[in-house]
Amino acid sequence: MNIRIAKVVDPFGNMIGITGTAQDAKERAVEYQPSETAMSVAFCRALAAREERTEIKGPDYMAELFLTEEAKKPLKDGVSRNWAIQKLVTAPLYGYVLARTVFFDEIFKEALAENIPQIVFLGAGYDTRAYRYRELIQNTQIYELDIQSTQNKKTAVLKGSNISIPKQVSLVNINFKIDRISDVLRNAGYSQTAKTLFIWEGVTYYLTEEAINRTLSFIKSQSPKESAICFDYATDKLESFNAAEPFQFHVGRDGMAHFLRISGLRLLNIWIQKRWREDISP
Repeated sequence: MNIRIAKVVDPFGNMIGITGTAQDAKERAVEYQPSETAMSVAFCRALAAREERTEIKGPDYMAELFLTEEAKKPLKDGVSRNWAIQKLVTAPLYGYVLARTVFFDEIFKEALAENIPQIVFLGAGYDTRAYRYRELIQNTQIYELDIQSTQNKKTAVLKGSNISIPKQVSLVNINFKIDRISDVLRNAGYSQTAKTLFIWEGVTYYLTEEAINRTLSFIKSQSPKESAICFDYATDKLESFNAAEPFQFHVGRDGMAHFLRISGLRLLNIWIQKRWREDISP
């Protein structure tokens, strides 16, 4: 049996030892257990929602519902939260996730205000927009796509927290490695003739170029011309920290327009993070 031992120091100088059975990458894969990266994003959003600095306070007050009791401990006070940002998350990643969450929130709310017929979340993870902004949903049909293991946990947490799923929302199981998006969405009620906003947040880094091209080709061929996709991506090669969900894809700063053009899509807007802001640190 492989045993892992880790030591961390809490905000008060106490040394904590953690031991556990090591899992290989296959056992940690999303086919076998809920996504670790989705949980990491929920942790960052939960930290941001407890921010005392009002100018950067995060909007996702539901994020901590998905955390284990152990993971919630660093949220309890400012000292613990600051330690977690610096030692567990890092200030650059914290700032990025915080900004990304707010950006996609605004995109989502604008689409609901326009009463767009369909919104599709590609790799929804523990996204809570349809629940935080449920009062803004009119006739828009919302499809949250993700692996079954993550969807099961999300459904269980929502139920356990007495949060109902709006009737306009469908949680749809998909394995992006083997399932065809067209088949999965069609079975869920998706209309290829209805204007659609696709939201692809925090996903492209983990996919192969081939998988990304398949998704873009689906959007081009099975959604009307006025549809759009909003996504984030890496401009430089990233070092993987999770063998089960490794980084695989990036496009240079000036290469995205050409990359999309290959799939028959047109770049409308792009925002590039040129450097990390130092003042995001506590």
